[in-house]
Amino acid sequence: MALLHPESDLSLSVVAMGAGLLKILSKKSPIMIDDLLASFLKQDPRRTIVNFYSSLEFLYTIGAIEHEHYHITICRYQTQTDIFD
Repeated sequence: MALLHPESDLSLSVVAMGAGLLKILSKKSPIMIDDLLASFLKQDPRRTIVNFYSSLEFLYTIGAIEHEHYHITICRYQTQTDIFD
């Protein structure tokens, strides 16, 4: 089992940074990747481009975002009302 160091900063975790990206996308979606990167880096000076792409990859893997022609959008799925739908 992977354990975090007791002094780890959770604000730099992929999940927390992904939540920050979703917050930006909730205000403006679709958004160009360059604009999203600029907003992402402004949130915390310790963030890097590597953090940005790792967070984007995480969000894409779990199906939270889509991309098309250099634009990122939030996936908005219909809610499932029945387990057999």
